[in-house]
Amino acid sequence: MGDELKCLVVVAHPDDESIWMGGTILRHTDWEWHVLSLCRADDADRAPRFHRAARELGARGYISDLDDSPIPAPLTENFAQIKERVRGVASEGFDLVFTHGAEGEYTYHARHAQTHRAVREMIADGELAGALFVFAYHDLGGAARPRPAADADIAIDLTPTQFERKRRIVRDIYGFGPGSFEFDSAGPVEAFNVPDGSQQPRVVAGLCAGLVRDRGRTLQPRTECGDREPPPRLVCFAFSLFRAFAIGIHLPWLGNRSCVS
Repeated sequence: MGDELKCLVVVAHPDDESIWMGGTILRHTDWEWHVLSLCRADDADRAPRFHRAARELGARGYISDLDDSPIPAPLTENFAQIKERVRGVASEGFDLVFTHGAEGEYTYHARHAQTHRAVREMIADGELAGALFVFAYHDLGGAARPRPAADADIAIDLTPTQFERKRRIVRDIYGFGPGSFEFDSAGPVEAFNVPDGSQQPRVVAGLCAGLVRDRGRTLQPRTECGDREPPPRLVCFAFSLFRAFAIGIHLPWLGNRSCVS
């Protein structure tokens, strides 16, 4: 399989993929990206913008028609409406899966929280393969624009080029200019949490460049991934597993698959 990873991003709306992790996608152009927006397939304005954004990100885009009314239609208790749409792309199997945080990224959109629960349940039930990473932002209870959570497991500092390309997508493709919620929320740092990280193998990775088994250390609670040299024990837990694939490490939390194709 080489250095390439197959990644799925599941978001509620067109633009969520760019605002919360567009820079991370642009950072890893050698990975295979699939992006599913659950809502707005019938939106004559937003749907074409989503496909343009996906192309700019180098991703394959899918968009569905989950209700996104101002007062969203209620979902069944097991979020079957969301899971049905995710199954449409989940059959391929993925190495990494990204989605919304448990409470969403701002106060408050029910579809974000529902998407998190549905994706997490699908992974737990074996319906969706892949290591799960969730967006880690907060807005101080609605008092501020969303910002990376201070206690996020992973914080990625975008390069100036990555940040500017991300902002161009939000501004020029989605049409949200400076001063808008969307543009101002699309910051230069992207943050993620690793749900149930204590249950995963002990790992240590160098500067977001690879994943290997750790011999006795646990995941650091605050991991920063930038282009600067990290302190000796500040290491990055993910976003690049290609070393693991290259040396043939088996990672049980990726499912019953070998790390070498």
